[in-house]
Amino acid sequence: MVSNINFLKIPLHKLYYIEDLNSFTGLVNDELDSLKNEYDESEIKEIVKSVVWAKQNPNYDFSSLLPDLQYDNDEIYKYLCKIEVSLSRL
Repeated sequence: MVSNINFLKIPLHKLYYIEDLNSFTGLVNDELDSLKNEYDESEIKEIVKSVVWAKQNPNYDFSSLLPDLQYDNDEIYKYLCKIEVSLSRL
């Protein structure tokens, strides 16, 4: 398991503001810049590690981390895969 699963809540939180996951293609440059402004380098590394771990563990119950999300686990997993690609641009 990843060292601190709570870091996965950071990218998951964006799901509260996405109405259509099918149209979400990943984080845009402004969002990546915002991450760099809000979190220090070690925190960003933990966020990236948690998302990489999530991609390797599709059967994990991601919805348990933020229970009020309107998406099922498969949708959350696909979202996290798109996030992982985005974070590779950091």
